[in-house]
Amino acid sequence: MKFILLFLTSIAAFVFTFIVPTLEAKFLCLIGSLLLFRLGIYMINQSEKERTAELEQEVEDLLQHLPFTHKTISDDYLQALFIDEASQTLFTAIRKDTGESFDVKEYLFPEVYEAAIEEDGNQLAFIARGGILGGSLLKNVDHIEVFDTQKEDDDLNDEEFSEEEQDDIEDGISKVSLKLVLDNLAHPIFEFIFFESEEPVDPDSDEYKDAFKACNQWYQMISILIKRQDHQKQVLVTRYEEAQKVI
Repeated sequence: MKFILLFLTSIAAFVFTFIVPTLEAKFLCLIGSLLLFRLGIYMINQSEKERTAELEQEVEDLLQHLPFTHKTISDDYLQALFIDEASQTLFTAIRKDTGESFDVKEYLFPEVYEAAIEEDGNQLAFIARGGILGGSLLKNVDHIEVFDTQKEDDDLNDEEFSEEEQDDIEDGISKVSLKLVLDNLAHPIFEFIFFESEEPVDPDSDEYKDAFKACNQWYQMISILIKRQDHQKQVLVTRYEEAQKVI
């Protein structure tokens, strides 16, 4: 309400610059209008910062019991991902609205089966336990490009796309997310949204680049977890085969 009154007063002062007869009065009305307008903008920004701080503290309080070595919280404060290397556990947290408690699920690293980066429904990177020959719960598997997780961030952007995908990129990007397939029969697919906008943004914008960088970083970490499990499984199989030969 205070913001509305300030802006209305600013508009009124601006209108008076055309009504008052003297130049001095016009100047004072114009200066007053600009000051009131800037004050309104400043108060709105401060209010947004305070709200953001409150939401961040709320999330911290609700999830402070979770151990972690890596964490990320969505921009809308409705999702969170935690990795705890000590206990080898991945935590997912989701809620429908701010002010509510989080529904927290925990998964041991072997219970993380697949990961993919999606951009407006197109998969840019994908990895699965034991490869993808057995199929996947994530969509678009028949058209997937499997990327080397050691590539630089820009390599994902520079890969060749179909003409349709290239047109979509030129039109802007509306959503970037990380999708995981987890050992959960009720809800096997967990999607963490790093960026979502009603209006598509330029892929060269800092907003998009920051979101994609964060998404790719988490994809790389999940990829390492998946590869570790495959490696450990291969080691166990090899040792078993060697033991059988000895016997």
